[in-house]
Amino acid sequence: MPSPTPTPELQQQLYTAAQLQANPTLITSIVELLNAAFSHSRLDDPETWAAEALRFPHPERFIDMLGDEGICAVILAKEEGDEGTWSRVVATASATPWRGPRENLKPHDLKRRHLKDAQFQWREDWELKTVASVPPAIAPGYRNMGLASRCCKMVEDVLIGRANGIREQGKGEARLRLWILMEEERNGPYWRRRGFVTVERRMSVVGEWGCKKPFVIGCMVREVDLGSLKGMNIEKSVEREGKAVMVNS
Repeated sequence: MPSPTPTPELQQQLYTAAQLQANPTLITSIVELLNAAFSHSRLDDPETWAAEALRFPHPERFIDMLGDEGICAVILAKEEGDEGTWSRVVATASATPWRGPRENLKPHDLKRRHLKDAQFQWREDWELKTVASVPPAIAPGYRNMGLASRCCKMVEDVLIGRANGIREQGKGEARLRLWILMEEERNGPYWRRRGFVTVERRMSVVGEWGCKKPFVIGCMVREVDLGSLKGMNIEKSVEREGKAVMVNS
């Protein structure tokens, strides 16, 4: 009878953009994962996707994407081999302030993250980005573990804490919405199962996201239940969440 496959030892970490910039080795590992996931997800449709396209041709592009305010969750796996023990990035997800159009807003408001409406509500809008896990073809031992979803949950909890912090400061009731842009046909069902709804669709142009012919880009949003998570700013949240928490069940 074959021996059961051992459960990998995993750790989850959360970083601000500034913390990541101080760790170029980790940035390189994250980008390698994202490029691998990006390429492998498109192998089944060579007519639409250029095989040589990379999500981030250079690590600096990833840092530029995060900007000054972005946050990034990663899950690391401890692996052993002939050359010793090392940590592999097996999943990641990021969030940045949403810069896309919001209903009933004037153009000059689009770059502001906090927008107070007539009811004195504060609205937090963030975009989920670079949600990925290691492709099974590269590391099959991490299949069906929900690692990308765990990373999204880490990011979401930090943003909930931030929104509740606004409420606790007496600035009124806060709202949090998460946005995502994705390939509608391939990824739309995944995000709809997680409570997102499509608010806009558009056709891409050739070359966008490495495509060789146009495809449908969906814009989706989800209103987040703020619950009872204690309010705190992002820096304190990251300090709390980023303590190498074991995520094995």
